[in-house]
Amino acid sequence: MVGAMKLLLLTFMLTVSVNCMADEFHNSGGITDTGRRELLWQAVNAVDWMQTRTIATDERWYEVNPILGKHPTLAEVNTYFVASALFHTSVSHYLSRKHARMYQNATTVVGIGFVLNNHIKGIRLTVRYWYPANHFSLRSISLSKMQPQV
Repeated sequence: MVGAMKLLLLTFMLTVSVNCMADEFHNSGGITDTGRRELLWQAVNAVDWMQTRTIATDERWYEVNPILGKHPTLAEVNTYFVASALFHTSVSHYLSRKHARMYQNATTVVGIGFVLNNHIKGIRLTVRYWYPANHFSLRSISLSKMQPQV
């Protein structure tokens, strides 16, 4: 029952979020400053998401976000970041332009702070994916050539 409620909530948030972005694009004839700021925040959020996935799969690190807890699962991390991306888009859409600008600027600066703090601690951006060829091995790509300093 809890899984069905989460799926229903996620579906609702996705519908509202996509509607918000489509509405803004259609009404303005193109992407606006609010849309550009939203894309910037989404990019920062994606980097934080990948770093948090690294934290979740590496015992050396622990998460400081109280919503996720110290050692979240990958499913918890993915759910949190998808929900936050959809929530952020919706809030940005429904705020006035002035308040949306303040909200987006503040959340982007905070997000960049989290990403830089993780990087300083040595948490690198690692993307793990399933290789879709005939064999299903888990592969890892490190987007940073720097090694943690010991």
